[in-house]
Amino acid sequence: MEKLTKMEEVFRSSPEEQKRIGRNVGNFSVALVGVDGSPDYRDVNLVGSGTLVVLGDSHYVLTAAHVWLSGLKKHESTGLTLKEDVDHCFPILNAAIEASELPETKLDEWGPDIVLLRIPKMFVGTIEAHRVFYPLDKGSKRVEKGHLGARILNGTPGILAKGVGKIQVVEMQGMYVSIDANFYDHDKVDLIDFEMDTTLPQVIKDFRGVSGGGLWDVQIFPTGEGNKFDSTETLTGVAFYQLGLKDNIQTIRCHGPKTIRALAESTGA
Repeated sequence: MEKLTKMEEVFRSSPEEQKRIGRNVGNFSVALVGVDGSPDYRDVNLVGSGTLVVLGDSHYVLTAAHVWLSGLKKHESTGLTLKEDVDHCFPILNAAIEASELPETKLDEWGPDIVLLRIPKMFVGTIEAHRVFYPLDKGSKRVEKGHLGARILNGTPGILAKGVGKIQVVEMQGMYVSIDANFYDHDKVDLIDFEMDTTLPQVIKDFRGVSGGGLWDVQIFPTGEGNKFDSTETLTGVAFYQLGLKDNIQTIRCHGPKTIRALAESTGA
């Protein structure tokens, strides 16, 4: 216990290491933008966030259903941001994307609001040159002892997007959220809520754009090289709704692992 306490003190005192661990889950993450027009006159609009996953032999973006149904589908193509904080997106024609939703899908505060967008095989290699696909049917290797536990919500807040001509420069954010919050069942889905205190430094008030982003359970452990840390990550949720600002508290709702598993099983991959 004393060893873990010391480890936690070291980790909490190092914003650089906290950001670096946040970037580990960012390797699986993309911003999702609606794309219209030609490459020379392209119009790009941030819609939401997503997680790159592989299930069987197929590759997908896991995101909120409303990001696809109410946002991306209104455009010609879906763009994935493969490089952080640069003027870049990788567009895929929506006609080439196969969407898999749960039959009970509802775009409200309870859902289910979750979808898998199948990526055509011809694009997978280019994406893998910049990002990593999370093995949805296998999960990540977990460390049994000597680790710190954390939860990270990863996504792209729209208020942080910057316009450059008609291309948006976006930034993936790894946000540490409460590890004590519990999953609960509602009808046929599982959910988890996080209260974000917007009076704290660097906590935004509006999380639009984070919808579809992944929620990760993270195990953090020392590398043995100075005060450096590494991590293993397990995808446990998908953000899909903000309940509204009240007394400076913004509540973010995510679907949990049962709902992700139900969606994966329903695709038949």
